[in-house]
Amino acid sequence: MRTYRVVVSGPIPKSGKIQLTGPSFNHLIRVQRRTQGDSVELVFKELAISYVAIVDSITKDQATLTLQHQISNLSNAKITLICGMCKPKTIDFIASKSVELGISKICFFRASRSQGSLSPEQAKERVKRIERVIDSALKQSGNQSFPVSCKIFTDLQQTLQNLHKKKDTQSNNHLLLFQTPKREEESPISILDYFNKLSTQESTLSSKNDTSDLQLEGKYAESFLVIGPEGGLTEFEENLAIKGFGYTPISLGVKTLRVETAVIAAGTITSLALSS
Repeated sequence: MRTYRVVVSGPIPKSGKIQLTGPSFNHLIRVQRRTQGDSVELVFKELAISYVAIVDSITKDQATLTLQHQISNLSNAKITLICGMCKPKTIDFIASKSVELGISKICFFRASRSQGSLSPEQAKERVKRIERVIDSALKQSGNQSFPVSCKIFTDLQQTLQNLHKKKDTQSNNHLLLFQTPKREEESPISILDYFNKLSTQESTLSSKNDTSDLQLEGKYAESFLVIGPEGGLTEFEENLAIKGFGYTPISLGVKTLRVETAVIAAGTITSLALSS
């Protein structure tokens, strides 16, 4: 059965009733064709909370809904995508697919091989556009992870410093840097082998009833996926993440992938691995 979803901002009303106007009203009535008595899923974006709501009444430009009960099926997997800036259409595509995959935070940064540059004002406008793409994808997708933030940083160092302010928590996170294939060097561990190895470690420790070193329990606090722009990251950027912040080099195979393909592959495998 299809879930009809409406995304709203702001706090949960104490009265249990909420009025929809503007774009939210148009999406509910003119796009989803909901009528009085229909049920919808009402998503409070900033709170990452969703409720079942009933459409009580509809006027020319407003709909009143009554909240029924909270839906407690949010994903426990917290995945942060850290992606090099690329073409605007590619960024929109990545943002949309990230929502479908359940990625909870999206960070873009200007890499050495990123094309073009953005002024602070242009960056703000780009973030607003990305947030609109996220909202649109969230309405249509059935996932239960809500990207509550999207940021653009000047470079990879600023991005990682902002995300890893508390270094004492890094040992409980998956820190994965996806490298482009290099013929002259041995490929890093594949993403499948990485998660299979962790799964084996978990099974071994569990069989011994030894959970003192088992950081897989909850499982990890968060997963961070670094993916470069078209052309990949420079050696300096890779070393910055690996040596400076403890990231693990990861391979998606021997083929060179477009950045949007790499995002889908890495996000899908990570999401499946964390939910299994």
